[in-house]
Amino acid sequence: MKRDYGANRELKRLLGERGMTAEELAARSGMHYGCLCRVLREERPLYADELLPLARALGVMAETLLG
Repeated sequence: MKRDYGANRELKRLLGERGMTAEELAARSGMHYGCLCRVLREERPLYADELLPLARALGVMAETLLG
């Protein structure tokens, strides 16, 4: 089964759009920096429990990350 990394790509797009670094986003969302980097490189999926803290840190609704 092939994984869909659409949420990861949207997260990366929003991060760039806001001019925020991965380190800043990790600190604001409470996500471990290493895990966030793996998500941004599409080495692992973005888990449901990570959506809300990341969306809040970016100032968007969680649904925005899902496309």
